Amino acid sequence: MVDRSKKPRLRAYDLMDRIDFGKQFVGRTVEEMMKTDISYAKWCLENVAFFCVEPEEIRAWNESAETDARVGGKDRKMNFDKLDILKAEGV
Repeated sequence: MVDRSKKPRLRAYDLMDRIDFGKQFVGRTVEEMMKTDISYAKWCLENVAFFCVEPEEIRAWNESAETDARVGGKDRKMNFDKLDILKAEGV
């Protein structure tokens, strides 16, 4: 069971990292989430304050993904904004 009393920390995920939030994808990898429901993955990048994906992983995903499944625009910008926060925190 997830301890909801602690605020989750911002973390950069790799595609093979297991997701530890949400109902539908908890315990599955980021890549599985993206393959199954790219709309939800994009929603997470934009709306889940503690979720972002390493830039190399986004590049790798975009190279192999269909055009409509690529991460770009506001979703990619939000992801990079969160990564900038991590850098500023020295993580």
